[in-house]
Amino acid sequence: MIVTTPENLPRAVHGIYALVRQGHRVIARSGQPRLLTAALREAGLGPSCVEVVRHARDAQPLPLVEPQRRLRIALLGHGTVGTGLYRRLAELPEHFTVTAIAVRDVRKAERNGAPARLLHNDCRLALSRPHDVVVELIGGTLPAAQLIESSLRAGRHVVTANKAVIAGRGPYLELLAREAGVQLLYSASVGGAMPALETLRRHAGSVTGFSGVLNATSNFVLDRMSRGLSLAEAVKEAQAAGYAEADPRLDLDGTDAAQKLVILARAAFGRAPQRLVQEGIENVGDARGVRLVASCDASSAEVRPLKLPEDHPLTSTAGAENRLLIQLRDGSTLLLSATGAGRWPTAEAVLADLYDIASCTPQASRRPRVA
Repeated sequence: MIVTTPENLPRAVHGIYALVRQGHRVIARSGQPRLLTAALREAGLGPSCVEVVRHARDAQPLPLVEPQRRLRIALLGHGTVGTGLYRRLAELPEHFTVTAIAVRDVRKAERNGAPARLLHNDCRLALSRPHDVVVELIGGTLPAAQLIESSLRAGRHVVTANKAVIAGRGPYLELLAREAGVQLLYSASVGGAMPALETLRRHAGSVTGFSGVLNATSNFVLDRMSRGLSLAEAVKEAQAAGYAEADPRLDLDGTDAAQKLVILARAAFGRAPQRLVQEGIENVGDARGVRLVASCDASSAEVRPLKLPEDHPLTSTAGAENRLLIQLRDGSTLLLSATGAGRWPTAEAVLADLYDIASCTPQASRRPRVA
């Protein structure tokens, strides 16, 4: 799809990403191609998704979401992703307003740019402020699952990047959302900027299987190990680059990839795998050509480190990139790739979900019930 982009870079990035999520490969005509290319790469979108050019024939204006009114957002969490999301929302005051931010450390959040007037060290206090949407970015299972459930029951839309909660309780929470007439969106729980969920949902019923590199931390670590670093040294580099948590065990032992696999299986096949085998990268010796591959068909799934052939589509997955290879019933394949971790790709995926809510007029205009 060939489009002409606006001068406003944040709006251009969001509009292009919306097209990528719909399955388009975009050629973007821009008067500032270097700046737009840099902004897209920061958001996790590279040449496989978008080509930026200065001149192009038959370009049409980039479709942009124009919400009917501003969404009021209660942001739970101001860590790596929460900080990035707040900055993105602050760039779009005509569409979004943050009414409260729940944090563990108020002073740290202030140093990272959050206004003191919005900060609360208790999620319940943050949720007492007027809001239409709850964005849950605190991570972990508890109290995140409880906060998501209570927000849905109170008639609030919820956007989350929490793969552990969605993998474990997704169907139940989605039922609550339907009963309350609100939306529960979680694109950022899998793949960062890679539109994995959107693509599998679009092809549901035609998918026979899929495989991918779904954990950017382990992929980054394996890359560094293949260049001679030890596991511990590679993990330290991943942490310094913002791709690994202080405690990276769930990334290294395959749990993170397994949770994502469950979420993707539900999108592709309507149910979680009946059987799932999991093995991490802690015991990998020679990491050359090795990738932590998550694969699934209609009944079974596995996560394990595999030494792949040089010409395999997943072999060249580099650094914090994610890739997903989807097999369809007609014998064709789809290959997706984008940055799968980091502040900006994940924040962009959360923001895209917020725009989906904002663009759904009946939902966006509905005033939530008071809890």
